[in-house]
Amino acid sequence: MGINISRRRRLALVWHRCVRCLIIALLAAGVAVSVQAREFRAIAEISQPGALPAGAAPVKKVRPVSRATVQKVVERLMASWNTTDLARYLGKDFYDKQLLLDSIDSFVPRDARIRILSIQGIQTLQQWKQPHPREPSTALLVSRVSVTVRTQVEFNDPNAGFQSRIGTNDYVLKIKQRVRR
Repeated sequence: MGINISRRRRLALVWHRCVRCLIIALLAAGVAVSVQAREFRAIAEISQPGALPAGAAPVKKVRPVSRATVQKVVERLMASWNTTDLARYLGKDFYDKQLLLDSIDSFVPRDARIRILSIQGIQTLQQWKQPHPREPSTALLVSRVSVTVRTQVEFNDPNAGFQSRIGTNDYVLKIKQRVRR
């Protein structure tokens, strides 16, 4: 027993100080990470009217697209998800269209299906009339519509069994309807 009491006491005090400093440092690091994580929020761009295509004329009064029409379009879009038909529903100006299609093909399980839980927040953003390309006696009423859709993706994982993921997404749809000139 070569260590005397006072030396043991000093070692214990140093040890307690080190542990106390370590706890304070861990708490400070936890607060710093928490504060830093709050700074990384997604900023969603507010949809606004864009330029009209050539030959199009804005309507005098925007008529909201019916909920039934929007629901049919959303149902068709979701039915085409995870199939080769999805490409025809994405517009020519859809940003990174091919990347989205490749990502779904590469990362989404083949048996995955998407189910619509609810359709919320339907709003007609912009509306215009343009000549119908094949029928001169009619015109197309084109509406840009914002819709919020709550969905659930369901699939079978070989290791974990049945899986489901719920999510809410905003879509901006371009809906074309035939009208008389």
